[in-house]
Amino acid sequence: MRHHANKVSNECTKWWRQEGANEQRRHHGDYDVPDDRDEYQEIVNRIYLGQALQALSPREREAVHLRFIRQKSVKEAANDMGVSEGAVKGYTRDGLRKLRDTADGQISGEEE
Repeated sequence: MRHHANKVSNECTKWWRQEGANEQRRHHGDYDVPDDRDEYQEIVNRIYLGQALQALSPREREAVHLRFIRQKSVKEAANDMGVSEGAVKGYTRDGLRKLRDTADGQISGEEE
């Protein structure tokens, strides 16, 4: 299983690097960049993300969603959630830590 986990990890890394390079090209005006995302890998990534999000509290999930999916500022997220900016920062920090820990656990779990 270790080989499979490394392959998934390598594929994710490869995809993120390619997407970063494509984003740089898009940013500099080259709009004809091919988008050759592997559909299977995208599905796998969504499954992992869905599972990882289950580890978050509702407030952490909301903060991460507002900050990274909806791309709102800390101030905007705080207004939407009805909490202080410091609380949003804390929820976001804790949520990201849990996502990292969950993702690390899934990869480690596959290696056994």
